[in-house]
Amino acid sequence: MSDLANTILGILFYESEALSLSDILSLLNNENEDSVISALKEIEDFFNKDNSSLNLLNHNNHYQIIVSGTARDLILTRDNKEREGELSRPALETLCSIIYLGGATKSQIDYIRGVQSSYMLRVLVSRGLIARSGKIGRDNIYIPTVETLRFLGISSIDQMPDYKKVHDDLKNSLKNSLQLEN
Repeated sequence: MSDLANTILGILFYESEALSLSDILSLLNNENEDSVISALKEIEDFFNKDNSSLNLLNHNNHYQIIVSGTARDLILTRDNKEREGELSRPALETLCSIIYLGGATKSQIDYIRGVQSSYMLRVLVSRGLIARSGKIGRDNIYIPTVETLRFLGISSIDQMPDYKKVHDDLKNSLKNSLQLEN
């Protein structure tokens, strides 16, 4: 596989959402479009086989690496069990980050938790505890749902322990991190 195809594969693997061709081009500092399309075809030819556990999904020029076959079935079985059981500590951390921030992007959650949160976001969306609500740039904004209130047994988000203080502390932390980056 070419270096460009490997780079695109890494980007698609990292992202939890499908990326448009223009998003991929932007991430690659506007690499030649024909070269990117050729690299995507190379990835598709490599993975999209009957015995592959990974496939390149292309829907209206939006690309995503997906799990397929037996691996997909095993993961779906595990996910169904998780939806029925209690939330894991990482899922609770992710949910609390979204609640206390009053809505957050994946990048913000990753920064706060210090780890990649794509899987936890998928779990929380599938359980109906968070929803996508617009975008900031390419990042989805995730917000708590009414189901979150029911799940936590509260009638308002500000009933969360020390809501105002934690909310302000997290917002300040994110603001300070942005200032350090600039």
